[in-house]
Amino acid sequence: TWDVFDGGHRRAGVEKARGQLAELEASERALLRAIELEVRQAYLNLESARARDEVSRANVARAEESLRLVKEQFSGGAATVTRFLQAEEDRTRARYQEIQTRYAVKKAKAGVGHALGLCVRNIPARVSAREEP
Repeated sequence: TWDVFDGGHRRAGVEKARGQLAELEASERALLRAIELEVRQAYLNLESARARDEVSRANVARAEESLRLVKEQFSGGAATVTRFLQAEEDRTRARYQEIQTRYAVKKAKAGVGHALGLCVRNIPARVSAREEP
């Protein structure tokens, strides 16, 4: 049976349900925006870490070449021990920085995986910020 005179309870129930639905839809949109922001930020962090890693690798190559030249100069008597030790220290510092940037890349990849809800083993080797998740 259908009670025509229910005192507006049915209408109030429907309005309440519509309000709850609208609230849930707004919450869903906010959650999706937050997830999108997290994923984009993770991609940007990864691209930044990769750029720093490229710079650190170039610095290692320069430091290695500099050390090679200083070794030649030192063996020919044109460079001091101090200059030789400074070149070795520069190479060591460059290598240390490279290790740090490699770690930053791995950490950023894990951040992308976390943002995408992936296991770290399943993250592609080359993830680009230009690719959409």
